[in-house]
Amino acid sequence: MQIISTSANLNYHIARIYESDSKYVILDTEFVRERTYYPTVGLIQVGYEGGEFILDPVEYRYEYSEFKRMLEDKAITKVLHACGQDVEIFYYNYDISPVNLFDTQIAAKLLGFGEAASLSKLTEAYLDLKLDKTARYTDWLKRPLEREQIEYALSDVTTLRDVYLQLKQELEHKGRYNWAVEESDKYVQSKNFIVEPDDAWKRLKVKGSDPKYLCMLKSLARWREMTAQVQNRPRMWVLKDDAIQEIATIRPKTPEDLKGLRFFRFDEKMAHEIIGVVDYALNEETAPKLENKFSIPDSIEPVIGMLKIILRNQSYKHYIAASSIADLEDLKDIAMGNLAKSKVAEGWRYEIFGKFAEKLFRSELALIVEGNKVVMIEPQLEG
Repeated sequence: MQIISTSANLNYHIARIYESDSKYVILDTEFVRERTYYPTVGLIQVGYEGGEFILDPVEYRYEYSEFKRMLEDKAITKVLHACGQDVEIFYYNYDISPVNLFDTQIAAKLLGFGEAASLSKLTEAYLDLKLDKTARYTDWLKRPLEREQIEYALSDVTTLRDVYLQLKQELEHKGRYNWAVEESDKYVQSKNFIVEPDDAWKRLKVKGSDPKYLCMLKSLARWREMTAQVQNRPRMWVLKDDAIQEIATIRPKTPEDLKGLRFFRFDEKMAHEIIGVVDYALNEETAPKLENKFSIPDSIEPVIGMLKIILRNQSYKHYIAASSIADLEDLKDIAMGNLAKSKVAEGWRYEIFGKFAEKLFRSELALIVEGNKVVMIEPQLEG
């Protein structure tokens, strides 16, 4: 095992990665965020064709310019598993936006593993090994780390490296490797881990459509998100969801009105800030619009039902998780005649599913029952 203690040693390993023929790097992180808004990094584990190492930013200080250059270099494939929180860490802690990503969880969906396949599941499937997860709940900020904890952290990248090579081989055989890279990069580019304060209210359960209630909900959620970000505290530590709902419902006029609330732990300074937010919301003229993007008009429900059958059939046929091909919003767009608006309008999704949806609308595709299966047939049309 090797914990890097100097920037010179880090740069030595990066040079070796560039010298290797395979041009990939395996990445994983260990972090803690129970007491903070942003994740606090404990370790960064790195693997490559000729070795592996660990960065310990709690114990040592590094100069990250070469590390950043490597992660933002399109010539190097960055391999991660369930990359969301790792990418968030690189973005917020090191101002790094990795490109040319290969997420093994996303890749596994393209090989029939279904939703959110764990690294343990992939390790058992490809390597016939069972991962030891006894050190999973380590406090990664506490020092010194035990040898077993370091070995656990390092095993994540050594195991992931072997899984990646197996996945890569199978995906290339099926002509799907580029699909996996494309889907992984799309996820990262979306930066869906960034919560804009103005959009924070959309994470809450909306319990009414009254314009003033909606203004209150948005303003309180925005204030909470901004406060949590500035103070680097979990948003629930600032103000619980139930407290937001309670305040939005009763619309207090003075700090004293907050004292009897069930879900609000009274704090004088915070109470005055909240009353200011409430006053602002009550004077807001334009309420946020409710977006129920998954509401389905009754008239198209039967069409969506048929599209789901085609999607399920194609998912089984090609061993690809249905959610990787299309989601309910895509089906809704197609059913309403807006296939071009959906993500199945081009590329591999079109070949697997989109073109069959088009044929359904042109009456060039029929669904029939054979035994206990629904089968798609393309009737011969009279010329």
